[in-house]
Amino acid sequence: MNAHPVSRPVWSRRRFLASAPWAAAVAFSARRAPSDPRVWVYCDHNPHPGWSKERFTQQRWARDRRYKLYDDGRMFDLEQDPAEERPLPPGALPEVRARLQAVLDRYPPIPTRPDTPPPA
Repeated sequence: MNAHPVSRPVWSRRRFLASAPWAAAVAFSARRAPSDPRVWVYCDHNPHPGWSKERFTQQRWARDRRYKLYDDGRMFDLEQDPAEERPLPPGALPEVRARLQAVLDRYPPIPTRPDTPPPA
């Protein structure tokens, strides 16, 4: 007897994901040429929906091995400050900030919701 009678084959899930409206807007691939290494990571965090999460807000950030830039402009040196307690001054490291900001600009902003306060 099949334990999951409603399960679908993997190919149908992949076809569904590929046909999603956002799939064409964001190009992604798990395979990269060795001559073209990706030196950054883009992340977004959405604590909603759920309960008891009012004190958390949606966030986006880009980072490389050493620096992390949030979409609100805060940037941290993770080598010197791994707990992200002391943001770097706004004018510090303009070339790093510009490179990570270009990564953030590649992806759509977080949609605003009526019940979510704007980022600080």
